[in-house]
Amino acid sequence: MVDMKNILKAEPVIYLRISNQEQAMGDADKPLDKQGTFKTQLKRVENGLKEMGFTGKVKPLNVFREVASGGDSSRPTWKNAVQHAVQLSRQIKKPVIFVVTELSRFSRDFRYGVAEMIPLYENDIPIIATDDRLVVGTNTLPTPDADILLGIKMTLAGGERETTKKKEKSSRKARKEAGIYYSVGMSLWPFANEDPYKWLEKNISKAAAISKGGLGERKWAAYQEGALGKPPNAPSGTWHKRAYPNWMKIRANLDDKQFKEWDAFRKRFRDFEKKNAYDGAQAVGKVSWPVKAARYQFNGYLTKPYDPAFSEKPSNARFNDVIENPAEFLSAGDKKLYRKVVGKRRN
Repeated sequence: MVDMKNILKAEPVIYLRISNQEQAMGDADKPLDKQGTFKTQLKRVENGLKEMGFTGKVKPLNVFREVASGGDSSRPTWKNAVQHAVQLSRQIKKPVIFVVTELSRFSRDFRYGVAEMIPLYENDIPIIATDDRLVVGTNTLPTPDADILLGIKMTLAGGERETTKKKEKSSRKARKEAGIYYSVGMSLWPFANEDPYKWLEKNISKAAAISKGGLGERKWAAYQEGALGKPPNAPSGTWHKRAYPNWMKIRANLDDKQFKEWDAFRKRFRDFEKKNAYDGAQAVGKVSWPVKAARYQFNGYLTKPYDPAFSEKPSNARFNDVIENPAEFLSAGDKKLYRKVVGKRRN
């Protein structure tokens, strides 16, 4: 059986994992150790170890962070963390433990998860899941009950993941068939000094490197900011790298008449977003219920008017119906929020 006295004196190697969906808003551009979700997960590990009786300190060099799906078998940081634990166990005299908050952080696939555990198992490095206070043993330090629980937890996590994927795929297909685009959609920048896309068409040559006759990255960013305004009311200096190819793809896939109709709708929607910010102010990211409903219903046409599922231009009657009765046209999540927020106001 596992000797808990040795474990509590061990050197911990900690693996933290979050998915893209778990990243806190605004954290994506921060270093991983500065991101809120990782900070919270590390604190859970530290508190769990402390409650189990561990008295040592967690060394920053022994903490590994990764943004990836638990079902992804190619996670490089995951594999590096396992290799690091094995190498460390051979370099130091005291025991080494591999720590996660829960077993699904290690893996959501029983087959690949067990395969990656083998080096730990063979080198007498127990896996600690701090949320469950669970110790998964090794070749010379077996934990039969924990092994059974390990199999159950990983299998259930994998099944949950596959079920979620099927539901998401089915839901996306149903929304697309209904003409609803399931991603964020085209950014229109209603509070920029002028229409960014029209400005970009005229000035894209200046975005090139100096060696190619352009302004270079820094001067281009300043030039764009001088014309359109500062973020978040206007796009950042790197916005053009995705925006211009998308704009040109729309131009290339629509004939002149279709493009004029689409562009007129885009301008109308941009004006509509500007007028419907909360309190009529430049409240970036804070939009009214009519804007939320219109975005949900018309994002497809705004973003991919060349896709047959979204190619029909919304009529004036439909546009007016959506913005006048937003509660009927919101996404499922926003409908719940609408009932909660608007219901409170009415009460």
